[in-house]
Amino acid sequence: MISKKTVFILGAGAHIPYGFPSGKNLIDDVVNQLIYAQRDDTFTLNFLPQRGGVNIDVVQQKNINTFIQSLSQAGQASIDSFLNANQHKTGFDILGKVGIAQTLLRVEEKFIVERSNDKDSNNDWFEYLFAKMCNGVSKANHFLRDNNVSFISFNYDRLLEHKFFNALKYSFSTENDKDALEMVRAIPIHHVYGSLGEYDPNNFGQINYWETAFKSIQTIHEVVAEHSEVVRSAKQELEQADKICLLGFGYHKENIELLDLARVIEEVNSNVVACRFGVTDEEMRRVTLSNKIRERKLEIGKEGEDALNTLRNRQAFDS
Repeated sequence: MISKKTVFILGAGAHIPYGFPSGKNLIDDVVNQLIYAQRDDTFTLNFLPQRGGVNIDVVQQKNINTFIQSLSQAGQASIDSFLNANQHKTGFDILGKVGIAQTLLRVEEKFIVERSNDKDSNNDWFEYLFAKMCNGVSKANHFLRDNNVSFISFNYDRLLEHKFFNALKYSFSTENDKDALEMVRAIPIHHVYGSLGEYDPNNFGQINYWETAFKSIQTIHEVVAEHSEVVRSAKQELEQADKICLLGFGYHKENIELLDLARVIEEVNSNVVACRFGVTDEEMRRVTLSNKIRERKLEIGKEGEDALNTLRNRQAFDS
């Protein structure tokens, strides 16, 4: 069990071991998906005015073509940053959300197909964490009672919820899916920029769900302008944390500022564990310098240390 309040901040990199795209790859995937959607009636954007309640001017072909060309050529680090920089462009936010929803629902579906009978790779950090949470826990109703763990996710997909659902269902042989689902929904998981909708095993990876799913996604400027309740809850989790661990986090400035991480890192009693797989020494130095983070407050993993090995080798939690 993990009794001290521990908050995990998850970026796109945390889900890469399970077949999900990085922030950069998601841009390419969305471009390809929208090109494909123009030829396939299942994904056609023409449905949006009737079924999605979207102004028909938004989905004119000229807007779609402009969006695809702009996104493919922009060179942004993430689609979130691209949408934030183009909030003034007609329809870009809607088209971006639709592209994200269609793309990630496909990936969720692929995850189900490929992982239904097979264990995940040797990089399965979730399994390692779940085992720690189950240590000393013998009953399903003690799992939530004895663990004090929460998650702040910058990912739109519901992979984390799905992994918890299956792990809880089969670890404790719950009598029905409803019991396992109730436990999942009791775990604090805050999707900062929204998600593909509330997790339900019946809509996870369901492609036809995209017409509803895109509405649950938020852009950076929407989150800021609306003073997001999710962000407030996430900040409250961080304020109360004994330990904080960043996994697969891209260290983009807007995300650091959104959660006021520089101040939180300074004020938390213990060092913050920071996975930085693929981030060089110089890039990490720039992150700490530009965001006024004292590097000695971070327990930084090695450049080649993935999420699993960060959890294994760093003091991410006490159990």
